Amino acid sequence: MRSIAVVRALALGDMICAMPALRALRARFPGAHIALIGLPWAEDIVRRFPAYLDELIPFPGFPGIPEVAVDPRRVTTFLTEMQDRRFDLAVQLQGNGLVINGFVALLGAERVAGFVPAGLGPPRDRAGDTWVAYPAAGHEVQRLLRLTAALGAPIDDRLEFPVTDEDRGAAARLLAPGSVGERPKR
Repeated sequence: MRSIAVVRALALGDMICAMPALRALRARFPGAHIALIGLPWAEDIVRRFPAYLDELIPFPGFPGIPEVAVDPRRVTTFLTEMQDRRFDLAVQLQGNGLVINGFVALLGAERVAGFVPAGLGPPRDRAGDTWVAYPAAGHEVQRLLRLTAALGAPIDDRLEFPVTDEDRGAAARLLAPGSVGERPKR
């Protein structure tokens, strides 16, 4: 496996819940280039987790996905660029798959892995694809790990969020006497 695109264009808490699944993908495919297709703010996630992610590709939007306004030209250009990259695997970690699976299929990866709503079949049925019924209940971390387990990845549900020296410095400045965050003494 040379290259993997992971789709998760959501907020910070959702990304933190995805870290065990991303760690599992890296453990399963240690030499692969793993690209996160996510919201622009997630560049910080890629910087914080260089052991799991190699790049951020900003999500262009897609009909039915509310996180980004849809510009059909931008989406079409994006999909053409992704198809030219010829990912070996596209992994859908964006929910039950009802809408986003169409987007993931259009990335043109050799193989696709993702969730499907319970009772529905996969959006495409190719040899090598991996589809898991989306669990209606349970913690998001465990749901996502079901998919990576189906790909043969090891399961480790620990959450993590590295704190950098820059973070510590920013916290120290905020907590310093006279800072904006200081509370008046009584």
